[in-house]
Amino acid sequence: MSTSLSVNLAPLEGTASVSGILPVLENKSDAQRQDHVAIPEASNASETPMPTEAANTTDGNGTAVKQPPNERVLDTAIITDHEKQQNPEWFVGRTARSPERYMELRNIIYAYWLDHKPQYINKTMVRRSFPKCGDVNAFGRIHDYLERAGYINVNCVQATRAAAPKRHRTPAPYKPREPRPPLSPDARKRRDKHKLATWDDPDLSQRQGDSRRKREVRRRFYNYDEVNPYQLIEMEEYTVNNPAPFQVVAKTDALAMVDFHAHLVMTEIMGLLGGTFQVNDHGEKILTVECVYPCNSVSTDIQCEMEGQSKVDALAAFEKKGFKIVGWYHSHPEFQPTPSIQDIETQMSYQTLFRDHGTGDEPFIGIIINPYQATKEPVSWISYVHISNLVDATMTYRIPFICQHRVENNANPDTASMLKGFSDLVERYRDHQEKVDTASRHGAWRKADKMCVSLKQFVPVDADAWQTFVTQVSDLLQSRFSVLYD
Repeated sequence: MSTSLSVNLAPLEGTASVSGILPVLENKSDAQRQDHVAIPEASNASETPMPTEAANTTDGNGTAVKQPPNERVLDTAIITDHEKQQNPEWFVGRTARSPERYMELRNIIYAYWLDHKPQYINKTMVRRSFPKCGDVNAFGRIHDYLERAGYINVNCVQATRAAAPKRHRTPAPYKPREPRPPLSPDARKRRDKHKLATWDDPDLSQRQGDSRRKREVRRRFYNYDEVNPYQLIEMEEYTVNNPAPFQVVAKTDALAMVDFHAHLVMTEIMGLLGGTFQVNDHGEKILTVECVYPCNSVSTDIQCEMEGQSKVDALAAFEKKGFKIVGWYHSHPEFQPTPSIQDIETQMSYQTLFRDHGTGDEPFIGIIINPYQATKEPVSWISYVHISNLVDATMTYRIPFICQHRVENNANPDTASMLKGFSDLVERYRDHQEKVDTASRHGAWRKADKMCVSLKQFVPVDADAWQTFVTQVSDLLQSRFSVLYD
């Protein structure tokens, strides 16, 4: 996944000009600067020893300033061990402060000194000539190191300005902020409904008569002019060194509704998952999917968007059952249930929306279902997705992970409620332009039969009850979900 980029900045000799370094620095992209870079190591034998004493000079105001006695020559192609010890923040694996970025800024300062010595240079002078130098404090610490080490500002005409006398200031006693009182259950419900109502449509709150300020339009993480939003991204698995943030338990009643929903049309469908997020007696965090709410959507053959009002209706339906929203689901009708870059962005947005800022948990998962596999298998292929904070080596997307999950049978499957949900879905899609012809074939299976075979894994009943259930599903499809093509 990670790539390595070698940086070769030629060492400066004599009084080299800044222009000799700028082409190397400016031609690098931001992504290259943040990738892992192999920095050549300097041997201890080749390092110039640090000066042990400093000469005292005076600036124009008569203030004593310590300077190294002799100017040292900086090898711009390497980073010495001494530099790493004195500037550790650049060598601890941070993305924004990497070794190559340190070398780049250090060489900018040193080149500027070579062009302007013996004039004293401060960090402000350098930053004015090179505005893209990043954090001013970090840049200033590199400047201070080069000055202490004797690489710059040695034997200057004027060393520094006189420091202003420090005034004694007695700090005010620390007063911790009073914690906010917890929201009442009704206030929490109103807040969650407002968030959902205005998530994809910032004008929806005003149409509903909400006088509060509109929610800001969601900012996209990716630039779709440079990235294909439909590119599928392989998921990674959690390990002992990188454990899952929580375990997922999916109830069969909920998965049966998702499976039936996905079989009805050849465009993407979607809905929300209701359930709970709790910590058990062993300290394990468990996200449980208890039920689903199929949502209306505007969809094409490759993407879909959830209707805003459906989210509000789903939240109300879950609250009646004592549940909350814990995820969403959508289908990839004829291709593998692997998230696309657009799916990753949508999942990231929901995880941010449902983040617990007290614990940092993001109890929101994605389920992707592929009902009509290319291998013509009768059983649907289902993936459980959660997005990590890790970014791939190309800085293109955040890495998706497969949730650690298990499917749990309902002790007493409510087949009557299940059939009622199936009936509502059939009514919704009976006139859909892309509805499935249940009499057509999927490999060796008639699609209506293939659907029932896939549903069987989520309806744990005895043989007689299953036969009754299959008959009812078949009658429902034949009587109210007529074939699209004769």
